[in-house]
Amino acid sequence: MLVGDLVYNDALDLECNYLIYENSSKNVLVNTKKNGFHKPLASILDMTIQNITISNDILIITAVK
Repeated sequence: MLVGDLVYNDALDLECNYLIYENSSKNVLVNTKKNGFHKPLASILDMTIQNITISNDILIITAVK
């Protein structure tokens, strides 16, 4: 499943803060709680989801290129 299939999908209403974390570089790419909601870059939307978890009421998505 791609990141875009989950966070930027017109058929799914995702009403929560989320964080997208790149597994290989350990970088946070998107943090909606800190930076607000916006469309992530296409390169982020095209990443493959490796893991999804919840911590402190934030959906944490670990993704790989």
